[in-house]
Amino acid sequence: MRTLTLLAAPALLMVGAAGAALVVPDRAEGIAGPPARRAEDAPGAAVDPPCAEPGLRYAHTLAGGESLSAVAARAGVTPERLAALNCLADPDRVRPGTELILRSPVAGRAGRAGCELVPRPGPDEVRLEVFKAERCLELRVRGVLFRRYRAGLGPEPLGAKSVEGDGRTPEGEFYVCQKLPDGRFGPSLGLSYPGPADAERGLRDGLITAGQHREILRSAAGRRRPPWNTPLGGAICIHGRGGSEDWTAGCVALDDADAGEVYALVPMGAPVRLAARR
Repeated sequence: MRTLTLLAAPALLMVGAAGAALVVPDRAEGIAGPPARRAEDAPGAAVDPPCAEPGLRYAHTLAGGESLSAVAARAGVTPERLAALNCLADPDRVRPGTELILRSPVAGRAGRAGCELVPRPGPDEVRLEVFKAERCLELRVRGVLFRRYRAGLGPEPLGAKSVEGDGRTPEGEFYVCQKLPDGRFGPSLGLSYPGPADAERGLRDGLITAGQHREILRSAAGRRRPPWNTPLGGAICIHGRGGSEDWTAGCVALDDADAGEVYALVPMGAPVRLAARR
């Protein structure tokens, strides 16, 4: 099968005629902590839930470039649970060709043949959440916490963004409206700020015109990029170049390896929630 390979450093997205499969690097550095463990993911559970994707059977043969975390997300379990199921002493050193059990074969006989990863999740299956007080970004795939990343914010992290140049990171519900594979700050996801709520506030406070207000609302209705040149500010992105400090002009910054992974996994239109706290 012919494939088109796009490099989104360091993550790789492979797009083929039958769909797209994600090739994600091994565990990125600079992660704030491991994914939260759910009760049903605890070692020793009698039966595992069905795979998140019907196309995944009981077993999957790890291909070159795949990570354990990416396969776990497809299966709908945490990386820790997948490692426990396969008795992996070092989950970060799993060689291509290793056949991974994706769920317990208690309910039936495990299929021994490897299977391809199903197409990458759509925008309604991936969600990003940023908790400003904790300086962290969480990525969920099909409801499962895929990974938690350390994040840096603007120099004035308290409070929601209100005008251009205030140094604050917005708060509210947005979506990914732009993707740049290699911008000034590495791979970046543009967010749909200002949104409808910001437009209403801006019009009420006399910060924007009625025409700018209408354009923001039209952009939100069409899931397009809103105007980024109004007094409300714009060009708020999730990008790289370091997530250990609050140094951006209002964006959410991650370490470079984390930004590449998020760029590869998150499609256009995916919802993003920016909140003051959990």
